[in-house]
Amino acid sequence: MLSNQDVRNFLIDFIQRSHSLPKGDEIDSIDLFATGYVDSMAVIRLVVELESMFDVRIEEEDIVSTAFRTVAGIANLVKKKQGL
Repeated sequence: MLSNQDVRNFLIDFIQRSHSLPKGDEIDSIDLFATGYVDSMAVIRLVVELESMFDVRIEEEDIVSTAFRTVAGIANLVKKKQGL
């Protein structure tokens, strides 16, 4: 069973492919879109990878929700969709 930490680690690795991230827990609450860590092209890749890696379906309403703006919010959303 995957934990929130597993999803969090995946998200951090995904972002670090193209950006340096600040150290510490603050990354969990940073608005990934407002800061430019995730843009319109990256969100498409992110959704595809989340769906593939965690066997979930990310809907349009998920992407536009405020939960989809932070590492913690996305991790919680994925876990909720997994029914865990």
